[in-house]
Amino acid sequence: MTAKIKSFIFSFIAVTISSISYASPEVGSVSELFIMNPNSSKYLDVSLKLKEESFFDVVGSGNGDIDCFILDSDKNMVAKDFSANDSCHMVVMPRDNKDYTFFIKNYGKEETLVRFSIK
Repeated sequence: MTAKIKSFIFSFIAVTISSISYASPEVGSVSELFIMNPNSSKYLDVSLKLKEESFFDVVGSGNGDIDCFILDSDKNMVAKDFSANDSCHMVVMPRDNKDYTFFIKNYGKEETLVRFSIK
């Protein structure tokens, strides 16, 4: 694990601990922390509330180019963020009761620590 990723982990833990100390957790929020290898992908099944906005944030540690998109159960793309950096930010409001899959792709040449969250 590189020094940059270790630094990011410690920063994330410090922010998380301070958030827990000073704020109550939001109902329905989800957060996950994981390492993505170079040129790797991750699929996450997500549950979304019908006709309610869900905010998706993916933030890397600066070592990659991360792209994200959301597919419904019919394989239609309902949201995407293909910006040339290591973060993705999307807002989705489902109109149908379907299953959804969140797709994250690290195009970078180094491993990167990723924080995935939904509110």
